[in-house]
Amino acid sequence: MASLTATDENGSHRLVAARIGSGSAASVARYSLRSPPGTLANVSPQELKKALISAGFEVYRTKSEEIMLADRVRDNLILDSGVRVRAKAANEVEVRLVMGVRKAQFPADDEAALFERVRKLAAPVLALGFDEIATGQSPVTDPSDSTRTLDVFYDVVFGKEAATFDGALPLLKAAIEVAKTAESRH
Repeated sequence: MASLTATDENGSHRLVAARIGSGSAASVARYSLRSPPGTLANVSPQELKKALISAGFEVYRTKSEEIMLADRVRDNLILDSGVRVRAKAANEVEVRLVMGVRKAQFPADDEAALFERVRKLAAPVLALGFDEIATGQSPVTDPSDSTRTLDVFYDVVFGKEAATFDGALPLLKAAIEVAKTAESRH
């Protein structure tokens, strides 16, 4: 049996997940990052990643303190879903969603209209209480001539904090579903 534990500020270990057996027949015991307030800050990104995997999510990449979730397009292909997760202080988990549209898809739209298109696509997560955190433009340059811009992505970042890991799970599922309505550039 392999188990995942986290160390709190007092040096105590907490069970996060346990895998019993091996291979595809392995069963995963109840996962939980619930702990007394203030202790989740000591959960490493690797521990959070393992808890996400045991909860049924696929991980695309881990960058610093942020876990990027994957979207499985086919059996042999995963892409960045645009959904990000990180452990915050005071037992909170932050869920972020990066969505965008390409200027080439809507050549007649100005900058404000393109950002508004993204916000309309994100309406389901906005209804769940996600807030707009940032907007940005990401140019796509020609691989053979970096001075030539082929297209521009207009991105909006949305985010919401959940009080517990378990509270973040429905937010993650909703964010992944909504992310599929925008074009991934990651």
